[in-house]
Amino acid sequence: MTACYNYPMRRLLDWLEAHRFVRHNLIYFVGAMTTAVLNYLYYPVLGRILGLGAFGDVQVLVSLFAQVAIFYGALGMVTANVVANVADPEQRDRIVEELRRLAILIMVGVSLIALALAGPIANFLRLSDGRAFFALIVSLALTVPLTLSFAYLQGRQRFAELSFISILNSGCKLLAAAALVLAGGAAFGAIGGITVAQIITLGVVTVRLRRAGYRPAATGSRFRRPDLAVLRPELRYAALVLVVSLITTLLYTGDIIVVKHYFAPEAAGAYAGISTIARILFFLTSSIGAVMFPAIKLTGAAAENRRVLRFSLGLVALLGGGGLALFSLAPGWIIHLMLGARYVQLAYLLPTLSLAVFAVSLSNILFLYNLALRRTGVAVIALGGGLLTAGLFIFSHASLTNVVTDMAIGSVSTLIGLGLYKLKI
Repeated sequence: MTACYNYPMRRLLDWLEAHRFVRHNLIYFVGAMTTAVLNYLYYPVLGRILGLGAFGDVQVLVSLFAQVAIFYGALGMVTANVVANVADPEQRDRIVEELRRLAILIMVGVSLIALALAGPIANFLRLSDGRAFFALIVSLALTVPLTLSFAYLQGRQRFAELSFISILNSGCKLLAAAALVLAGGAAFGAIGGITVAQIITLGVVTVRLRRAGYRPAATGSRFRRPDLAVLRPELRYAALVLVVSLITTLLYTGDIIVVKHYFAPEAAGAYAGISTIARILFFLTSSIGAVMFPAIKLTGAAAENRRVLRFSLGLVALLGGGGLALFSLAPGWIIHLMLGARYVQLAYLLPTLSLAVFAVSLSNILFLYNLALRRTGVAVIALGGGLLTAGLFIFSHASLTNVVTDMAIGSVSTLIGLGLYKLKI
């Protein structure tokens, strides 16, 4: 009898072994879902132990973190693309090392600018605890080595290790933030928890990088300027990735900054909770794009590339569409379950907001596919969607409904633009 049960399992394992892309999606999806659960527990837990004003501070700072981290994320995507497509290990690691130096240089510049503008930024965002902004600056600095390390493992398609490290980071963030808030840290404690988690994760990922084969070349001082001769072929691509990444992040996080600036702290804090739930749809499907990106090859794999794209879009439609249906049919129940009764008053916003995020999730797959193939024309679609969304935010923000409608129009229009774009699929 045991043998009868083992045979189907053996067949399944053999099939997964033969279908590498599916296996990687399964591994990383499980890891990403575990990470997502821990990440989203961060918000309900903090939403219950922080006041609405402080919770609004945390949400807008996390959104600002996401916006600034795009600059490092763009270099991370370049790193993953180089690692996936450069066959010579010595050349590959040399380029990665120079990208790391460039990222550090950008980090120093961003940190100095942020410190100089700390007061005006805190006033613009109506932060109740200025210390939280300084904790954010430290977290952004630590993001540099973490982002490039994750990208290297992604390019090597080490998704089991990526899953483990992501789960570790999210778990530490949740525990550290809750402990610091309960100790009286308020918004500062919530952001400080992110910093603590990054320090722990950085120690672990450094060891994993060595195991993955990363051997940076010894080329002078560790703190010298990046070698532009080595980086020049990658800088144009980095600019393309940066533009598309900025727009994608604006499409699913820009509403938080708009609401935090134009509305009262209590209203912004309540809206932040609804936005957090809607963004589950993006993070539910983000692992699919992360697996697809290094699987797309620049040369000699057109048919396989098309197959990978179709499979990825199908998975996003299945998972994201199911989540959209649930959030649209029972918004009040979902919000009460995840955040509590005081957020239910804004349940009417969740269906439209979820539609907007679902459209961004589909657009993200199409953007990543084109970025993997280094198609510069996709930047036009991204810029058009970004300008439309920003314009709507500026001229139509009288109510929370207006802001959500702006976001939906911008994200759906971007998706339609990508559909009309002459994709070679």
